[in-house]
Amino acid sequence: MKITKLSILAFLFAFGVFACTSGTDENSENKDSLAVETIPDVEVKKIDYPLNNPVEISKMLNQAGAAYTTDVTNSPKNIDKYMTEKDKALALGIYGADLAYVSTYNKSQETNLLFEVCKKTSDELGISNIYDEATLAKIEANIENKDTLHSIISNSFHGTYQSLQENGKGAVSVLVLAGGWVEGLFISLELTQNAIDKKKMMSGIANQKLNLDKLLVAMEVYADNEAVKATIAELQKIEAVYTKINPESLTPAQLKELSKVTGTVRAAMVK
Repeated sequence: MKITKLSILAFLFAFGVFACTSGTDENSENKDSLAVETIPDVEVKKIDYPLNNPVEISKMLNQAGAAYTTDVTNSPKNIDKYMTEKDKALALGIYGADLAYVSTYNKSQETNLLFEVCKKTSDELGISNIYDEATLAKIEANIENKDTLHSIISNSFHGTYQSLQENGKGAVSVLVLAGGWVEGLFISLELTQNAIDKKKMMSGIANQKLNLDKLLVAMEVYADNEAVKATIAELQKIEAVYTKINPESLTPAQLKELSKVTGTVRAAMVK
């Protein structure tokens, strides 16, 4: 049976992933790699962030007593390598997850560097109102206040997604989601071995299958787009590993396989 974009959106409404109000649908039509066809007969203006944002992963790392590791984030020096809109979108998601990670561990210098690359990338994607100087000032002022810090960074993730959706860049928005989700999982897998509460880490990683399911559903709306289609194929490599995992009993062998596949997918994104 052929699944249409309309039927996928109907499923999303039933699933509780998207919350919509009246408005206009996406009608961007161009020839670049992220062109998105108009979704017929569905008016979409506001779409809520469809999965847990990377701040939740950072909270889990803290609660599990995972020690901070310096070499798991994507280097800000890589920023100039991302030339296409697809690469910039994935990079914004990845750097956003890295920002959540380093700020949670009170790393001021790293926070500032990652904020700047998020600002640069979001500016290039046409959403300059999210990572602005006022937001950076709030982050710096609350670097020791984790609850407020988490709220500020969460708002940045939600604002990025919302702004892209409202400006007819739905395909870009789900690529940002994909980059952030992969980076959050990658960091979690890298830090599992040195966590005090390994059981909590293993449970959190196993339960990321739910977020992956939501992410793939959201991306399927834009599957006619070649950039999104290619990213879905990469995420399905991780999904294939998750199909073998019982959330209640993630084994060391499964963890190793998940780490290997996730690392490969992430490496292709950061290049």
